Amino acid sequence: MLALAATQPSIGPILLVLLVGVLVTFGGHLTNSRRAVAIGIFVIFLATVLMFALGFGAYRRDT
Repeated sequence: MLALAATQPSIGPILLVLLVGVLVTFGGHLTNSRRAVAIGIFVIFLATVLMFALGFGAYRRDT
């Protein structure tokens, strides 16, 4: 049978990466730093890719 609770990845580290990206982007906007904004957007993109990759991996393990 399926043991979904045992194989689900923790979302906490991904949310932390997402929060860091949002804070860096916000800080870049406040200081008019294009580099900080670009880094923050990249970190947000990285967190999104991690969410999809870990979710897909958990799905593949359960099937």
